[in-house]
Amino acid sequence: MNVSEEHAEERIARSPVVVTGSSSGIGAASARLLAENGHKVFAGRRDIARAGEPEGVGAGSVIPLALDVTNDESVARALAVVEAGIGPAGRLSGVVNNAGITVNGPAELVSMEDLREQFEVNLVGAARVSQAFLPLLRRSGGRIVNIGSLTARMSFPFAGPYSASKAALAAMSHAMRRELRPHGVHVVLLEPGNIQTGIWDKHIRSVQSLLDRATPDARRAYEHHLKADVRMVGRLKAGGTDPREVASAVLEALNSERPRSRYAVGLDSKALSALLRVMPSPISDRLIARFMGVR
Repeated sequence: MNVSEEHAEERIARSPVVVTGSSSGIGAASARLLAENGHKVFAGRRDIARAGEPEGVGAGSVIPLALDVTNDESVARALAVVEAGIGPAGRLSGVVNNAGITVNGPAELVSMEDLREQFEVNLVGAARVSQAFLPLLRRSGGRIVNIGSLTARMSFPFAGPYSASKAALAAMSHAMRRELRPHGVHVVLLEPGNIQTGIWDKHIRSVQSLLDRATPDARRAYEHHLKADVRMVGRLKAGGTDPREVASAVLEALNSERPRSRYAVGLDSKALSALLRVMPSPISDRLIARFMGVR
């Protein structure tokens, strides 16, 4: 066994990890893979009734954790559960900030209430959880893994609130990485592209709901393009990357001796991340419009 492998085994030996938003998609896949690889996972989710241990994973590897990232008291209770679970001398290996929602629609029509909720979950929620668990992470030299998005770099029409929240999360991640480096805490940003999760079904439902509520004038202005957006999402939904690929990146970010500061996950994310560095905005605007099937 080489030195890197010894360090990886040492990290897994002090293995408790908190994963937020673990009821489905990336969070569920990450909880399962981490447990399969020796981690004790505190699987946070708002609906504790849906919690359960993945099949084929050892007893006690996944511990359901009631956790609403938008609620101070819920996060404090979750912290107390984790502290009790790892014991006074226990070490927390990492926190995976995965909990998120998506708010869709033209900027002109998105309500301020929905916009606030988008940031409250995706940005403030990640900050709230990170603040609560950082004393444990500093003690253990643990890690924070923030699940961002390719759309933080490439905003599609009608996904502005989501893209903005993920761009803000990316900025916060970079600041935290520099702040916490002297304390031995790594902060890693994952930027998945198109992933096969329920987020696309939620996107379609929210767009249809928006159209149903729109005034006749707003409907005339946006209906054609919103319907093109729904068709585009249908294509994306059929061709997304398996959430397990994101889970593999989470596992690497938590256990690599020298984790990268950011990981592009999925072929589309890797390709577009490179392309966006050299592509002028007018060209990317035209390509997105063509991809959506509009002019």
